[in-house]
Amino acid sequence: MDFYSGKYRRRPLFFDYPLLASLFLFAIGGFGIHFAMRDAALARTEKTTEATVIQYRSTAHRRSRRQYSLASSSVEYRCSYNFSVDGESYSNTGYISELSVDDSIREELRKDTDVPLKFSATVYYDPSNPSTNALTEFGEESVNQYRIAALPIGIGVMLIMLAVLGAVLTATNKNVHGGIVVDDQGTVIYPDKIDPGEQGSADNPTKIGFL
Repeated sequence: MDFYSGKYRRRPLFFDYPLLASLFLFAIGGFGIHFAMRDAALARTEKTTEATVIQYRSTAHRRSRRQYSLASSSVEYRCSYNFSVDGESYSNTGYISELSVDDSIREELRKDTDVPLKFSATVYYDPSNPSTNALTEFGEESVNQYRIAALPIGIGVMLIMLAVLGAVLTATNKNVHGGIVVDDQGTVIYPDKIDPGEQGSADNPTKIGFL
């Protein structure tokens, strides 16, 4: 509330500044592209090994989280897993797709029980740095990252186009309704004050110009 004018002022929203919002969305998309490019590079040298996966669904531990994979069009489950490479142990958390496990495990994943589910799965890792690993192929991760990054970038482009369109329409509106006529006596005549019957006489004398 503006106490001086007595009028309510709406607090500015993020999308009231389309250029700033677009830059923010482009930054988010840029991070997504960065990770997508990294995963694409790792896909060429990735190695695999067997990992022990544990999905906790008990309320005493952690409820399972599901997400929808854009790349594989399947449901994925968040799990903890551990594996070893050259005698070194590594652990991580990640999502495993229903499509990458056996039918029996798939049925167990879909059950809502309080017993943690433990099974084996393939883990993909960077041979130069096994701490960089995932339960999904890096190539598939890259595709998913690109698709996710495309969303904020697309919204950012749309905001810029709308901002440009709004500026063009505003400028056009000012050019149509904002011009004034000055007669030979120096009197300023506004377009909305001109009598249509006298418009010919206002236009034909001396037109000093449109401002």
